[in-house]
Amino acid sequence: MHVSDIFPHNSYPEYTYVKREKRDLEENLEDALRMSGSIVSISGPSKSGKSMLVKRVAKNSHIEQIAIVNGSEIESTGDLWRQALDNLGTPTTTERHSSETDESGNTITGGISTVVSAGADKHSRSAETDTDVKVDSRRGLSKLIEVVDKDKFVLLIDDFHYIKSDVQSDIAEAIKAAAERGISICVALVSYRSENLEKVNDDLAGRVYNIKLDYWHEHELREIAELGFTVLNVEFSESLIETLVRESAGSPLLMQLLCYSTCLHNDVREPQDEHRVIEMEEGDRDGIFEEAIKWGGYSDVVSAINDGATTRGEGRKLYPLKTGSEGDYYECCLRAIAANPPEFSFTRNELYNRVKHECAGTHPQSNQVSLFCEQMDKITKEERPDSRLVDWDEDEDTLHISEPGLLFNIRWSVRLGIE
Repeated sequence: MHVSDIFPHNSYPEYTYVKREKRDLEENLEDALRMSGSIVSISGPSKSGKSMLVKRVAKNSHIEQIAIVNGSEIESTGDLWRQALDNLGTPTTTERHSSETDESGNTITGGISTVVSAGADKHSRSAETDTDVKVDSRRGLSKLIEVVDKDKFVLLIDDFHYIKSDVQSDIAEAIKAAAERGISICVALVSYRSENLEKVNDDLAGRVYNIKLDYWHEHELREIAELGFTVLNVEFSESLIETLVRESAGSPLLMQLLCYSTCLHNDVREPQDEHRVIEMEEGDRDGIFEEAIKWGGYSDVVSAINDGATTRGEGRKLYPLKTGSEGDYYECCLRAIAANPPEFSFTRNELYNRVKHECAGTHPQSNQVSLFCEQMDKITKEERPDSRLVDWDEDEDTLHISEPGLLFNIRWSVRLGIE
């Protein structure tokens, strides 16, 4: 058993799953899925455990099959059913095109035969006269209904908010049609977005069971560390665990990553034969966060934000920072985001007040904070076009950071030095 099995940050946590008992989330979801053709909307902050909740219930209930489709992969209803069938491993049809040629290269005979292929790639045989061409003839929803036991199956559409707005109404209609034919569907979406199944399709009003998640409490995050460290037979100080809890900012996936990085930094890669107490000096803890940044990603995104938009002519004005150095308004705003306490959403005034606190004397103005938010939104979309890491809501004057890993990277890249 490797430490990655105990503290996974990209898959189901077999050893460190924490049941949020007071909210009865698992029981409520299981009860909802007992009803044939149920539609469940699970909303909450990014990386708050929405998909893990569905996987946990599927693992420990009547559900025997689950297909997971990510919203970023859906551009049409055809994509929805195709991805679901691929997820279940349903084979596709392949047509074999055969022909014979004479010595001059002219085709003299031809024909088509059909074979079944579990693969998903178009390919050609080495023989000059035979070519295999994949033909997806699984008939979408009808095929899905044919290959699953509807009473023991659930389809999870993860990150529904990634689906383009002009496609969402079609997907909502497809969800309605599937539910009417007995398919149970869970839809996961972030809570601050305006996407809502009932708003997207009025016909879903009264048909959707809503489950709302929020950021995790400190004692719930602490339990992740306690469970995992017990399995590994190691013990860390209470103050270190408190630091990990604080830096995880309410995200269980980020807590998994920080615990994993803590173990790697201390050369704990598997359960110890003898109980091991590990003491770490305050100054040594930076190594944990350096390790976590490597695994958590987004360093290129943070670097691009720090560089800011391309300027013409003179460079941007520099402002004195309390650290003794200077920074333009991009760096001032990044430092404001990195300040304590960690937050995922800021109104312009809240971020502006943080900016003033980071500066010594003159500081960027409120309109520059708005410009930073606008550019941060634009830069992250350019760097990660298939993700929505940041949203600048001009109507609400609010900046949302949807990815805990990005917030963590900003906080510690600023502390350790952005490269």
